[in-house]
Amino acid sequence: AGDGGADLPNVLIDQPVPYEVLLPVAYPKNMYSQVFRDLRDRPEFGDVAYRPRMFDDAGNLTDATVAEISRIPQGEVEGCGNQLIVGPDGTVGADIPLSSIIRLGDWVLELNAISSEPLDVRLSLPNPFESPEQTLAGSTVVGLDDELVQRWVSVSGGGNTLRVDVEDAPAGASVCIGSGAIGPLVPAEG
Repeated sequence: AGDGGADLPNVLIDQPVPYEVLLPVAYPKNMYSQVFRDLRDRPEFGDVAYRPRMFDDAGNLTDATVAEISRIPQGEVEGCGNQLIVGPDGTVGADIPLSSIIRLGDWVLELNAISSEPLDVRLSLPNPFESPEQTLAGSTVVGLDDELVQRWVSVSGGGNTLRVDVEDAPAGASVCIGSGAIGPLVPAEG
């Protein structure tokens, strides 16, 4: 007993792992779609929403908003913002500078966009750790048409640029992207 317990077994009390440690280990099991996958009456989960909602700390479904950490600027084309015109080959791509640099992560983008013809845009946040092909593969596809509808879009990445790519679209089609916040989704106040 006088040796200070040097020969005693080193036992760790079994207890819950701190949430901050468990979170990265739990992905993708910590996603809403996984937690609620066995419920019959559950909402649809996806990467694009027309009304941002989330679960609060009490487990209630509540309205949400983007806590802005960066922003897509309005753009220079009056009545359009940031304009892309589809080329004769049916493609167009553009890098839209953001108002500030954002760290690598999973973010939500307030997308205010419209197109002259029905088409799909691919949105991504390129980063120096991925090739252009990897960035494109990890992009989020959003359908646009001539109706201006605000959407909330899940995007992954970081940096100071929003990459927009259009493929297989009618030549001459126009895409307009207006100003919108980028950041985490948080419960709306009020």
